[in-house]
Amino acid sequence: MKKIVFLLIVLFCGVNAYSQYNGGLLLYEPATEIEDGTYEAVVDYSNSSTNYSQRYTLTVVVNGDRVVQINFGNGGYIRYNPYEYGKYEGGNLSFKKNYSGQIVGATTTVRYREDNGSILTFKIQL
Repeated sequence: MKKIVFLLIVLFCGVNAYSQYNGGLLLYEPATEIEDGTYEAVVDYSNSSTNYSQRYTLTVVVNGDRVVQINFGNGGYIRYNPYEYGKYEGGNLSFKKNYSGQIVGATTTVRYREDNGSILTFKIQL
């Protein structure tokens, strides 16, 4: 019993100290490489069902170093939806940096599964 009380005290003191250090917030915000927002991207598109492929310049929405939405020129888009498991996969950006550590480019691949089973692949370069 003494050990449990001791552990609870240590845990409470640690959380309290972290809380005071972090301004009272216990939220974790991971560091990101680029700002969230809309970026122009070169997108290599391919469709597994039709074997069609094409390169486009589109805009993409980035949130937390992940492409979460691809906007098409006609007003359409596809986007990540956490409630549609397996429909939108990928999007985590990999960064290319120069010798001084500045980001000079980013790439990712998004795979989108349509209801008919087709898989659309988007290879994205920012």
